Amino acid sequence: MDYTLSGVWRMLQSCGLGLHTSCARMFSPDPDYTSTVRRLHRCLRDAARHPDTVVALFLDEFGYQRWPEVAPTGRGETTVAQRAGNNQQWRPIGALNALTG
Repeated sequence: MDYTLSGVWRMLQSCGLGLHTSCARMFSPDPDYTSTVRRLHRCLRDAARHPDTVVALFLDEFGYQRWPEVAPTGRGETTVAQRAGNNQQWRPIGALNALTG
């Protein structure tokens, strides 16, 4: 089949494909997002101006369990192996100093 450039473009569009921007689209559901960003900038500026008394940290954490939940496989009934009773949950946490990294 010989398609023109326009024909290829129409075929891609009919499949839901096309040109997309490569930059991330940032959106926050916080109605006070603008004031939150301003406050963050003030905190970072204070940490830069007074590094001996003010520390700014970027913080993150996540949780996981020893025994994950069983997910459906699409093959009907899922069998679960007998598990020990100590299904502990851990919450690792990490912080990065905004000035020193």
